[in-house]
Amino acid sequence: MKEIYNIHPDMCKMSGRNSFTDKGLALDWSCASLEFRAYCKGRVTGAVYAAACDAFYDCLYMSVYADGRLFGPREKNAVTGTGEREFVLADGLPEGVHDFKIIRQSESETGEFCIKSISLDGYLLPPPERSDLYIEFIGDSITTGTGNLYTPECGADINPTAKCYQDGTRTYAYLAAKRLGADVSITAQQGIGIICGWQPHTTLETYEMTCYQRGRCDKWNFARKPDITVINLSSNDFDKLEEYGKTENDLKAGAVKLSRIVRSHYPDTAVVWAYGMIGQQMCGVLSDAVKELGGESEGFYFLKMESDSSGGGGHPALGGHSRNAERLYEFLKYVIKERGIRPKEDK
Repeated sequence: MKEIYNIHPDMCKMSGRNSFTDKGLALDWSCASLEFRAYCKGRVTGAVYAAACDAFYDCLYMSVYADGRLFGPREKNAVTGTGEREFVLADGLPEGVHDFKIIRQSESETGEFCIKSISLDGYLLPPPERSDLYIEFIGDSITTGTGNLYTPECGADINPTAKCYQDGTRTYAYLAAKRLGADVSITAQQGIGIICGWQPHTTLETYEMTCYQRGRCDKWNFARKPDITVINLSSNDFDKLEEYGKTENDLKAGAVKLSRIVRSHYPDTAVVWAYGMIGQQMCGVLSDAVKELGGESEGFYFLKMESDSSGGGGHPALGGHSRNAERLYEFLKYVIKERGIRPKEDK
């Protein structure tokens, strides 16, 4: 017999800046997720509300896992159009204990995705536990995975930076965090900068909001404190400094200010500036900002990343993300050791 369970914090594990709305739990940011565990069989579905582009090349993509296995091809979990619908999470399950995870691939501006309830033949069990390690990422199109699925074989019929070529779960950020067994929160948008960029707003102006891109301009609660905060920004600033009448000193001051805002909410977090995946132009500026903040003795770090422009629109492709995930993973292990953090590493 089917049972319907409305989504609430006690029945699931949530990662990312998720918020409850009148339409359900909103998974707004890249890699925002919901996990739950149940004793059940057969088909498991979710009642969801979505508002997304009708065109397949710019629709909203989700990943759905049942017992650690990806459910269906990517196209099966593509969300188009606006309205309420049934969202299949698994089918044909044998009777027993099963784990489920719903994770957003597409960045915030792609559209709305809210989960109102779960329907299953069985009953819910206590949700999976939080990881001992929690990492927050602040970034731009690199961190959202823009163009990471694009290859020259895709051709030129579709914009190489279209959402069909973006998967936030296959970026340097998510892959490194996953390897460390960490829970993750990502606040990133393509085109955004620290003090200027291709967006009309900046990270300094929007970081403290729940999700500016989805119109949630209320202050975020910052209740869960990350052990490490990784910031990958300034590629868009570099493009627009002259147009906005800004200098590299202005950018350095902005990086220092953002770091101090982060620390005001997370007094004990290690702050890692990881930069260089699209050009190395601002490495010196960001390295100087880290020095001004007191460097490693004060818990501020700089990591030079490897450049790769073989993906869509000159962004890193999957190979570039994979190599930088390894680079970041090794560096975060060093930070973890230096800071005395003791996570359970995911083997």
